[in-house]
Amino acid sequence: MFRSEDSIVLSLRSDIVLDQPRVHVLRRDFVRDDPILARALTVFLVLCFHILITEFAWQVVLPRYTSDGYFLAHFNLSSLALATLVSAVPALVLPIRFVRSSDGVLWVLYFLIVIPTGVVPIMIVGVATSHLFGYQTLLVLSFSLVCLGTRRSKSASATLRPTSSSLRTWGSVALTMTILGVLSATFGIPTSFLDISNVYVARLEFRDVVSSQNVVFGYLIPWLQNSFAPILIAVGVVSRRVVVLGVGIIAEAWIYLTMGNRQALLGVGLIFVAIVVMRSKLRNLYAPLLVTLFIAAIAGNIAYDDHRDANYVTAIVAYRTFVLPGVIVSEYYQFFEGHPKIVGRDGVFSTISRSPYDKSAPFLIGTKYFQNEATSANVNIWADGFANFGLFGFVLVPALLLIVLRILDRVGSGSRAGPIAAGSMMLAATLANTGILTALLTGGLGVFLVGIYFNRNSFERRRGSGPAESNASRSV
Repeated sequence: MFRSEDSIVLSLRSDIVLDQPRVHVLRRDFVRDDPILARALTVFLVLCFHILITEFAWQVVLPRYTSDGYFLAHFNLSSLALATLVSAVPALVLPIRFVRSSDGVLWVLYFLIVIPTGVVPIMIVGVATSHLFGYQTLLVLSFSLVCLGTRRSKSASATLRPTSSSLRTWGSVALTMTILGVLSATFGIPTSFLDISNVYVARLEFRDVVSSQNVVFGYLIPWLQNSFAPILIAVGVVSRRVVVLGVGIIAEAWIYLTMGNRQALLGVGLIFVAIVVMRSKLRNLYAPLLVTLFIAAIAGNIAYDDHRDANYVTAIVAYRTFVLPGVIVSEYYQFFEGHPKIVGRDGVFSTISRSPYDKSAPFLIGTKYFQNEATSANVNIWADGFANFGLFGFVLVPALLLIVLRILDRVGSGSRAGPIAAGSMMLAATLANTGILTALLTGGLGVFLVGIYFNRNSFERRRGSGPAESNASRSV
C-alpha cells in the first residue's frame, strides 16, 4: 500500500534519468545540430543588414549629397537588388562558429569591404553598371575562395615549441614603452582630451608636423597602433596583468589624443568585446551575434540622430564606415579602368621604376574626385590591388591574404585563438583602408605576425587566474 524508502529513492532516480534527455536538448549546440537553419539565419541577418545600409544611403545620404555630384538622384532598383544578392553570397561560406583566429578577421573584412562595394557604387554617378558587376563578382569570388582556403588551416599547438611567456611579455612591454617614449619626446605628451568632432583638424596638423620629421616615424606610429599595443591589450586581459594592459591602452590613447586617429580609440573597446565573445560560449553563435550587433549599431546611430534632428553620429560611424568606402571604391574603379596601372611604383617598387602619376593613388583620387590635394582617399586591399595590377590583383591580393591568415591560424591555435583574433581586429580594419603590401610593411601586419609568434604562450590564461579550458573545447 505504501512504498518503501528505497522504492521512493529508485523512483526519483528514474525521474532524473528520464529528464536527462530533456536537459540535453535544451543545452544542445544550435549550430552543430541545425547547421542549415543556422546558416539560413546568418544569411537572413546579412540581407537585413544590406537593406538597412541601402535604406540609410538612399533616404539619408543621397538627399544631402546628390547636389555634390557624387550620387545619382535616381538609380535602377533591380540592379541594386542584384548587387545585394551577389554581395550576400560569401555569407554562405563564411564561418558561423568561432574556431580559428582568422574567423573574426574574415567577418570584419566582409562588413567593411564586400558589403559597401555591393551596395553603394550602384548609386554613384558615372559608374557603368555592367562593368561594375564584373568587378563585384571577381571580388566576391576571390573573397569566398579565401574563406574556403582558411578552413584547411592546421593547428600548430603540437609543433610550436613552448617559450618563456613572462620574459617575452615584459620584453614586449619594454619595447613598446621605448617606442612610446621616443614618440612622446618628439611630438609631445597630450595634456587635454581631444573631442571627436575635432579629430580631422588634429589629423591634418599632425600630418604637417610628421612630414618634417624622420621617415622612421611613418613606420613606428602604425606599428605601435596596429601591432604592439593590441598585442599587449589582448595579453593583459587574458593573463590579467594590469601593467601590460595599461601600457597597451596608454599607447592607443597617445595615438588618438596626438594625431586624432579614431581607430585607436574605438579599437580598444573592440578588442575587449572580441575577447569576451570569442572566449565564451557565444563563440558558437559568433556569426549571427556579430551581424546582429552591426545591425543594432547602425540602427542605433540612425535613431539617435533622428531623435536629435542631426546627422553627426551617422556621419562619423555609418557614413564613413559603410557608405564612403563604397564611394571611393567606385572612384578607383572609374579612374583606373581606363588609365595605366601603378604596379607598386608609388610604393614598394618606386626605386625600380617611376610611377606614371605625380601623386600616390590615395592623393590622386582625392585630388580628382574630392577637389582637395590634401585629401587621402584610402581604399581597401582589393581596390588597391586593382589600381596596381588590374585584374591580376584579384589573384595576387587573395593569395597574399590567405598566406597571412594561414600564418595567423597556425600560431593562434587552441586557447590562443580568441585573444589573437581580438588583437588582430585593428589590423583587419587597416586592411579595409590600405593595400596589402602597404599593410604588411608599413601598416604593421608583418610586425603583428612576428609579435604574436614571439608572444604566443602569453595569450594563454595563467594558471590560477581562472578556469582552464582545453583546446578541444575551444575548437567546438
